[in-house]
Amino acid sequence: MSELIVIRHGQASFGEDNYDQLSPLGLEQARTLGHYWARHGICPEQVIVGPLHRHRQTWEATAEVMAEQNYPLPEPKFRDDLDEHQGDQVFRHLLPELLEKDAEIRQLIADVEVGAADASRRFMKAFVKVATRWATGELQAPEFESWQDFRARVTRATDEIMRTAEPHDSIAVFASGGTVGAITGAALGLRDDKALEINYLVRNCAVNEFIISPQRFALSSFNNTAHLPDKSLHTYV
Repeated sequence: MSELIVIRHGQASFGEDNYDQLSPLGLEQARTLGHYWARHGICPEQVIVGPLHRHRQTWEATAEVMAEQNYPLPEPKFRDDLDEHQGDQVFRHLLPELLEKDAEIRQLIADVEVGAADASRRFMKAFVKVATRWATGELQAPEFESWQDFRARVTRATDEIMRTAEPHDSIAVFASGGTVGAITGAALGLRDDKALEINYLVRNCAVNEFIISPQRFALSSFNNTAHLPDKSLHTYV
């Protein structure tokens, strides 16, 4: 059997003009992962990196520390089909109409705009509400890749990765929370809303492990942050 290790990117720049950029804390999370892997002699035989800048930054920071500790990671392969879902774009596209029709969304966004003390929490509550309705088909946005098509794309990528794995290989994948949700959902047979929910549960730079073989694809560990013992390093965006 082989092992698939899926790492969510470090904390990105939530609330900034460019979200697709690790924050200083996100870089620290990734470097801490590198120190942990080097200290415990963990060095995957293959590395695969998604197409976003935050994916690459997380891999780079982890790899840099490991190289310093004489545990160099192999050169990565980059895969566009591990790109994140389009829930954020869908949310922004549908928001004007929802502000007219949905009183709860309207109130949450109004609280965000006036700078409520828990503005970030209220924004995420609005986002999750809309994204869940989109993922289950209640809201339609045909201009964008659907949640179902996103899951199918990630499943095809995962299947290809597993088919090309050598026996006993350990394969590290650096990607996003939605990708973790799609892969975990495939392993556990989760319905669409539950697979999406994983997106919001998985911590930044968390390690998620799957056992893979021609006969088996099973979740081994989820949301592992043993490499981040300091609770101040536990973030979700």
